[in-house]
Amino acid sequence: MKATGVIRRIDELGRVVVPKEIRTNLGIKPFEQLEIFIEDENIILKKYSNFTKLIKMANILVDIIGTNFAKDIIITDRESIIATSKKYKNDYLKQAISSYVEKIMNERKRVIESNFLDVEIAKGMVEKVSFVMCPILVNSDVIGLVCVLSDKEKVNELDEKIVNFIVNFFNKVVED
Repeated sequence: MKATGVIRRIDELGRVVVPKEIRTNLGIKPFEQLEIFIEDENIILKKYSNFTKLIKMANILVDIIGTNFAKDIIITDRESIIATSKKYKNDYLKQAISSYVEKIMNERKRVIESNFLDVEIAKGMVEKVSFVMCPILVNSDVIGLVCVLSDKEKVNELDEKIVNFIVNFFNKVVED
């Protein structure tokens, strides 16, 4: 756990103010929700994401699209891989995302790489693939990323459409 050196008092109603520096670093905006956990003797606050409720749906969607279009798909939240097509399920599911994937999310840009490159999707796991990656934005917040990748043929317009479909699907479901 990272120490911040900040001490706060609990008021008479049990409230604690989260310091502005911490809210800024984590991208927590006024009126956003936080999850509260207890771990041993620690109280843990975590930025809440509706996306965590959609993991089961993400896996169903990846299985259906992956099977029907023979595509390799990976979906992440802000920290880890939450859904993968069968090819990557054993190795990638629940693994931490790489700094490269995190950078794409932070830049909020779609990346299309039709050449075969060595790319790290999960930390420490490099694949030589062609890919389309796009962050999932909900209410201007990045909640995850969708990636279609191929180690056999260059990604194409269908791959871009699949990524768009999944991103738009999650955007609509989470916003509603």
